[in-house]
Amino acid sequence: MTTRQFALVVLQTVVWLGMAAVWVWAVVVDPDGWRMFLAVASTMLALFWTGILLVAIRERRSVSE
Repeated sequence: MTTRQFALVVLQTVVWLGMAAVWVWAVVVDPDGWRMFLAVASTMLALFWTGILLVAIRERRSVSE
């Protein structure tokens, strides 16, 4: 994985973790169906990108060794 691809994965992970935090907080403050959908969707995407980040970190470590 190139440095640019790794940076993209890091960026996507940070963005989706932030979006998940925002939408989960919005549901806590004022729950409705649309906010609940966005909270669930953004949390799933955050988990997806976090998993990809962990795989990318493992791959980069194995290549550098």
